[in-house]
Parts: sequence; structure tokens; C-alpha cells
Amino acid sequence: MLYHYSAIGFETNLPHDSRVVPYTQWLNKCNAFGSVPFAVLEELFTSLPIPEDLRRILVDIYSGNRMDFAVGKESVSIFPTAGVRQGYAFSATIFNMASEPFVKAGKSCCALCSAVLC
Repeated sequence: MLYHYSAIGFETNLPHDSRVVPYTQWLNKCNAFGSVPFAVLEELFTSLPIPEDLRRILVDIYSGNRMDFAVGKESVSIFPTAGVRQGYAFSATIFNMASEPFVKAGKSCCALCSAVLC
């Protein structure tokens, strides 16, 4: 939730002619942090030149997740398969690294199409 408030505050302080605003608003509306599949994150973590201990920690954060919810007297288990965890120091960095191929593809398309937002 803090991410969304920060992004909204950031957007309102940008000049009106900025091309960043529509893109940031689109990411917020599409729940960008929640859209990254765990498989993509795992592939990202294994490809990074980082210490093995850090790699294990990051992979563990996104492996075998389960959320239990109380529904009346029953318990319902949900096993998420996507989403960048928020609230810790690596959240934004992990999201940015995972979305880099998407952003590059969008920029190359925009360059070819001469799109206004790029």
C-alpha cells in the first residue's frame, strides 16, 4: 500500500507534460508488483552475479508460499504464483530488474512506431 501512495504522490508532483505520469499510472492500475510470475523471479535470481547465500535467500522468499485465510469456521489456503513482495529493501530493485526486458521491448517498439509515451 505504501508503494501506491508514494507513486501517487510522485505523479502529482511531476510536470503535466511529463511522459512518465501515464506509464506510472498504468503500472499502478495494472498492479505491476503483483503481476511478476515467481518463475520469472527465480530465473532472474539464478542469472544474477550475486553471492550464493543471497541468491538462496531471495529464491526462498518466493518459493513454496502459502497464505491461510479464515473464512467463517473454515481455513482456506492460497498458493500465490506471482507478485513481488513489498515492504522490504529489495522490493523495488527486484521489480525493476524483472521488468527490464518488458521495458526494453516497449521502448524498441515505441522507437519503431514513434509512439507519444516513449
